[in-house]
Amino acid sequence: MVTKSITRSPGIRLMGQAQPQWEKRKYLEQVPLQDLLEVKPDIVPGPRSYQHTYRIHFSRAGSYRCSETSLGFEVRALVAIEYKWDSWERHLKPHQLQGWMVASPLFNIQVEPAGAMAAIYLPHVVCLKGGEVDISLMYVAHIVNGELTLEKPTRVKPFYAVLENPSFSCLGLVFRYLFKHIPVHSKVLLYHAAMCAPTTLHVYVIPCDDSLEKAVEEHEEKHNAVLLDKPPQIDNPLYIDRNYTVASSPKAEILPKKLKFSYPIQERRQPFIEVYIRDLEMNIKLHITEVSSTEILWEAMVREEDIQRARSSPEEQADPHFIDRHREQLIQRVTVVDALLDKLYGPVLDEEQYQRIRAGATNQDKMRRLYDLMPSWDRACKDCLYRALKVQHKHLVAELSAVVAKDPQIRSTGLLLLPTDVWQKGYMDKDQKAYNNLGTKRP
Repeated sequence: MVTKSITRSPGIRLMGQAQPQWEKRKYLEQVPLQDLLEVKPDIVPGPRSYQHTYRIHFSRAGSYRCSETSLGFEVRALVAIEYKWDSWERHLKPHQLQGWMVASPLFNIQVEPAGAMAAIYLPHVVCLKGGEVDISLMYVAHIVNGELTLEKPTRVKPFYAVLENPSFSCLGLVFRYLFKHIPVHSKVLLYHAAMCAPTTLHVYVIPCDDSLEKAVEEHEEKHNAVLLDKPPQIDNPLYIDRNYTVASSPKAEILPKKLKFSYPIQERRQPFIEVYIRDLEMNIKLHITEVSSTEILWEAMVREEDIQRARSSPEEQADPHFIDRHREQLIQRVTVVDALLDKLYGPVLDEEQYQRIRAGATNQDKMRRLYDLMPSWDRACKDCLYRALKVQHKHLVAELSAVVAKDPQIRSTGLLLLPTDVWQKGYMDKDQKAYNNLGTKRP
């Protein structure tokens, strides 16, 4: 049997052999599509939305998929898992990945007990459609103390690579770059920059990586931009290092003229194309093509009502207003009142009002003084406060807006999702009996 040789980059240790070239089609077809039960983990907020820590606890064997990260888990028994997105750039130097393309987010995963995990499903962005890609070139990257080790996945299928009996560290997927453009599943995010006039759109073209999407969302929301509800999917894969362009009908001011498609890291500001429309009196059609082609890869129609809806969220449109419905909670729990006042100064508050509220002895006193002014406010003033709260107290707004629904599908599996304090007390390895006595089903 002939195996494909792979030139090893300095500092990389390879485990196992590459899959034979002639077996690649058979190798893919043997992998059935598996339905994974989607579960929502506990979320421990991090400094950025793509730096949250996720915790989940399973009380029985089964196959599950995280709703937040798309990670999949096949577990044999009772297990607790803690995981988060991590940074390739923080753990590795550029030369360590020379000749390799990052093909997935990097995950930092801890499992207790480790032996309870039968397999892990790592999401990847490489498009396998049409047999254009040699899947034997995909590897699982293990990173420990800056050292990179590569291991063959047990199976590769569209959107996932499966690693059975995994060991845990920082894990991700890489693809051998052999002087050929690699097709990547991608999506388009279209934001309306609400603070820019008259109408400014930001067009992001990114790989289908949840961590990148959250990084874009956080940056845009920080500047009061709003995601327009347009189809994100691109019919055909895009190719790393190729140039793509956005065009419009009728014509708008679009800069830059082209964008090189890449797999950026979350910490860096994500590249985008700006579309400036001086007067949106009619619908505008946007489309994306490769610079060297006329084939339309993505298109969407932006209407005047899309912009109007984007300028007011469902919470702002609700009656009574979010600010009125949650008066008591906001007075008690908002802790950065001065930052809110800075955003309201001018559009909502005059100098005298601003100084009078700031003179309050406590945050609660300041919020009560702010609420004292509200009988004279119109809806636009409350909208301004709501948007300021979304920037300064994003998690509080999300909590107050959330509607918690019980999921009968999850209940029927007998899956136990334990509270965070159980994890912290260490029932997993200290007192198995006490852990089991907590119950066998989600309430």
